[in-house]
Amino acid sequence: MAFSYIASVGAYATASATTLDTTASLNIAEKDLLVSICAWEDTNTTLASVDDSVDDSNSMEIKTVSSSGGNYMQVARKINAALKNPSTIRMTLNAAAGYRFFCVMQFRPDASETVTEDGGPNAGAGNSTAPASGAIDTTGDDAVICGAVKNYTNPNISNPLIAGLAADGSFYPYATPNFYMMWYKLFSSAQNDITASATLAASAVWICDIIAFKSVAAAGGSTIPRYKKYYDYRRAQ
Repeated sequence: MAFSYIASVGAYATASATTLDTTASLNIAEKDLLVSICAWEDTNTTLASVDDSVDDSNSMEIKTVSSSGGNYMQVARKINAALKNPSTIRMTLNAAAGYRFFCVMQFRPDASETVTEDGGPNAGAGNSTAPASGAIDTTGDDAVICGAVKNYTNPNISNPLIAGLAADGSFYPYATPNFYMMWYKLFSSAQNDITASATLAASAVWICDIIAFKSVAAAGGSTIPRYKKYYDYRRAQ
């Protein structure tokens, strides 16, 4: 039982607008997990949608928006995705904003497993070189946890961590890792009081978020042999 990381896509734009499409597409299989963490600057608005740019085949559930000193961040996710290949993902805001950034990470659970949200979002905010999310607890033995940071004055982002451990992978949608980064880590046990964190090259106003998901195998059948159940039944007569 475990998640498999499949791919990441994303985009950024400095000009003010309401929509932004990923610069590459995903090959989405049925029941994949899609996790998107979106960010923008200066406009007090919210996500209208995160879904396929052509149709609503994988419209994501949108979580609570967080803000800090001109930074805005909002998580969206799709559990049990529908088959779509190729799929370009579009982020749409309710009002035009500049310095828009987002990433979509794609994960695949084992066959016949059930995926549920398992902690977060819980954003942290500050002005320093050490962005960190709020803390969460998780319950799953097979989990994927995602984090992201957006800073306002573009010092480089490095050392992405979850639970103080190096990320298994990270993504930033431009040439150098500044303003925004998203990362993930896979776990095989429940986690307590953990955060997503990173390092900035210089102090800046930042916002950092975290969200977790678990994958659970379907309940198995009875482990009592059929003949044993029949024998116990006959004895009871």
